[in-house]
Formats: sequence, C-alpha cells, structure tokens
Amino acid sequence: MKKRGALEISFGWLFAIIAGAVILFLAIFLSARIMGVGQKANSAQAQKGIGNLLELFESSFESSQEGKMDFTVETRIYNRCDNLEYFGEQLIGVTQKSFRKWPDAPMKDEMTSFQNKYIFSETVIEGRKFSAFSKPFEFPFKVTDLVYLIPSEKKYCFISTPSTLKSDFSKISPENIIFSQTGNDCSSDSINVCFSSQKDCEIQVSYSKGQVLKKGKTMHFDSDTLMYAAIFSESQIYECQVQRLMVRANELLGLYLKKSETISKENCLGLDLSSKLIEIKSHISGFKDSSDLDLISNLIQEANKVNQAEGSCALW
Repeated sequence: MKKRGALEISFGWLFAIIAGAVILFLAIFLSARIMGVGQKANSAQAQKGIGNLLELFESSFESSQEGKMDFTVETRIYNRCDNLEYFGEQLIGVTQKSFRKWPDAPMKDEMTSFQNKYIFSETVIEGRKFSAFSKPFEFPFKVTDLVYLIPSEKKYCFISTPSTLKSDFSKISPENIIFSQTGNDCSSDSINVCFSSQKDCEIQVSYSKGQVLKKGKTMHFDSDTLMYAAIFSESQIYECQVQRLMVRANELLGLYLKKSETISKENCLGLDLSSKLIEIKSHISGFKDSSDLDLISNLIQEANKVNQAEGSCALW
C-alpha cells in the first residue's frame, strides 16, 4: 500500500531535474571561463597599448612628451618594480571591471615585463582615462626616459611652485595639474603638492634640500626629473626604480670610462675625467637608496665640469 503524503516522482522527472542542474552548472561554468578568457584578452591588449605608448616616448627626439590612454571600461593598472635581477624589471598589469566586479590582481607571469622601461606611479591606479608624460633622466649624460602615469580623474594642485618648474610643465601641459600661488584656488578633491611650509598638503617638497615627503616617507632627488617621479609614485616604486636607474647609469659610466681611456691616447687629457668616473662608479656600486644621491650628484657635477673643459675631446 502507498503511504499517504509521500512524494511521488517518476524516474523521468528525476532524470530531467538532474540533467537540467548539470546543464545549468556547465552553462555557468563555461560562461565564467569564457568571461575569464575575454578579460585576459582585454587585459593583454591594454598592456600592449601601454607598451606601445612607452615605445613612442622612447623613439621621440623631444625632451618631454605627453600621451593619453582611454579605455571604454573602468581599468586598473598595476605598476610593479623588481630589482632582483641585475637590470631589474618594469612590470605592468591590467585588469578591467566586469559586471561591477574587479578580477583578482594579475600574477607576475601575467604582467608585461620590460628591462629598459621606468614607470613612476602609484602601485595601483584606477580610471578610464590616464595621462602619461615623460622626461629624460640625465646623469649628466642621458641615461633613459622616465614615464609618469596618472589617472586623468586625479587632480594635482602645485602650490608656490618655482617659476622654472612652471615653464617646464608649459611644454607638455598635463590637464590634471594646475598651479596655485596660495592654494586658495585648489579644488577640494585635489592632491596638494606644496613647495612651501603650508599646512594640509598631502605632498611636501623641499626643493632646496632635494626631498619629497609623502605618506610619511622621505624620498630624495637630485634633479627635477626625479622630483616628479617622487611626487607621482609611491616610495617603494620610487626607490626600486632609482636603484635600477643607478645600475643602468653605472653601465654607461663603464662605456664612457673606456672611451676616456681611448681619447687620452689622442692628444686629449682624459685622465682627470677617468679618475672622476672611477670614483663615481665606486659610489654607485655601494648605492643603497635615494639618500645616497646627494653625494653621487656632487661627483657627477664635478665630472661634468671636467668634461666640458675638454672641448672637442668631451665624452658627452
């Protein structure tokens, strides 16, 4: 006899329910996989676009360049600097928002790697539009071009800026950087960069001392090019990139040292400059962080004076 209240389900119905559940699971699983593949493809394409922009900066003969990147969706750019290898690596990764959710941050092997690029920015920057501009880093010979990457939505207000810096920016005119004498005309959502002892400044620049104070960290600079790098990047990115720059500069110093030995045999003095270059290389070999830049910078200036006095025998 059948018990009253018992639920009767035929085998056909049970099979249909199980099959439907499996099909639904597979549909969700495959959709997620397809979305994941699509996101990775878009990220790879975006990373390639950044690489193309860097190549454009590198191939330009202009001393300063500006560029823009526009994406159709909210995008995160991950900047990672690795100095474990000799020349280190510049790593760039991209993720894009999908269905109101952000994918996980890219792993190292998913990021695009460069050995000869130097990007200064926050560790993670976010938006649909990004501004980038470059400036040459000279030591005093050109070492490479530095690239600064900023979300276009993020505004910087430079307060009491030295006139020489204003004229420098007039050549590239980034839209998200404004200048103010007192700070009264800075917008409420701007990041205030102060070149004087004013309060309520997220970033404090001591131009005479060659220091940038940001988020409780002091970064040292010996040129305007590195000053901008410290302003627009986080301290760990800055220190890592500066170390990489010193390695590159040291290699170039070695080449100039060989050149100086050659020209000394061609009725050029060369010897004084060689001793200066050897001293600089010695200090760079022991480079620890940006606080060492001051001493090296003084030696570089002395070497540059000797080089200029060489006239037609100058190395750079």
